[in-house]
Amino acid sequence: MTREPDGGPAYAPPGAALFEVALEAIGEAVLVTAPELDAPGPIIVYANPAFCRMTGYAREEVVGRSPRFLQGPETDRGMLDRVRETLSRGADFRGEAVNYHKDGSTYRIEWLITPMRDGSGQLTHWIAVQRDITALRQTEAALREASEQARTGERYQKHLVNELQHRTRNLLGVVTAIANRTVKQGGPVEAFTERLQALSRAQGLLSAGGTDTVEVGALVRSMLAAHGGSTSAGVMIAGPDVYLTVRQVQDFALAVHELTTNATKYGALKDDTGQLAVTWEVVLDRRGRHRLALNWVEIGVDIDPDKVTHRGYGRELIQEALAYALQAEVDYEFGSDGVRCRIQMPIA
Repeated sequence: MTREPDGGPAYAPPGAALFEVALEAIGEAVLVTAPELDAPGPIIVYANPAFCRMTGYAREEVVGRSPRFLQGPETDRGMLDRVRETLSRGADFRGEAVNYHKDGSTYRIEWLITPMRDGSGQLTHWIAVQRDITALRQTEAALREASEQARTGERYQKHLVNELQHRTRNLLGVVTAIANRTVKQGGPVEAFTERLQALSRAQGLLSAGGTDTVEVGALVRSMLAAHGGSTSAGVMIAGPDVYLTVRQVQDFALAVHELTTNATKYGALKDDTGQLAVTWEVVLDRRGRHRLALNWVEIGVDIDPDKVTHRGYGRELIQEALAYALQAEVDYEFGSDGVRCRIQMPIA
């Protein structure tokens, strides 16, 4: 619990476990502040270990102060004005800034600040996820200098930089969205933890493959393996080699994670009585375009629909998020003896 210097109201930061897991999953610096923007605010109420490593400050040197103490002569004042104007409207802010380490040296961050609201929509905190992009910007500068001498690889270099920036912003956006929705709907820290771990496994598959794609079977097996279900006798996984792009992997992985979680708690993976079949194929739509059609079928289980059919964030991830982010069609049904979910989505 941290109290503002002027004796104002105290603010309790979200559970430390939530941010520790965020660090383990994405390794980014996280700050949480009180909602007031006027000086001496916004007051820092939480800083994770990654932030302390990035800045050189200990946590006790940070909590209770405004993030303004990190700014200096090279910080763009116009950018700070844009931050203030954006946050005063209760909107997200994305941008870059030059900050100062404890030793006085500068570093450049990519910055995402988003409001955290309670169930009534009241603003309670600001959460800032930061990434040190000093090396990235130095690399870009070196690439620009090299391109003046040799134009041959210019397009490819630009593509690599743009792709890296896109991945960074996309991943930070997904993490903060999960945090906001889980907290807003009163979800437990464990649910947030498990979703971040699912994201981490998906990112691990991208890194291990060394490409911009992940094979569907590998993704499904990874999500099931986290719950001990990939090698169970009652589980069948089958389908052709189909590859999802980096832009599809995160949302698809979260949907499979939610299906696996429900199966573990209430369905085929709860005990040895049920069976789970995960199969997929490539089909053509009416215009002759390729689509992935994945079938998730649980049978031989007695499921109480009241436990799993409420409109929680997990259900939204399976149905609404896939439709919005991936133009997918989702049929999700609970029968007398199990679950059937069919996901169809475009593929390259």
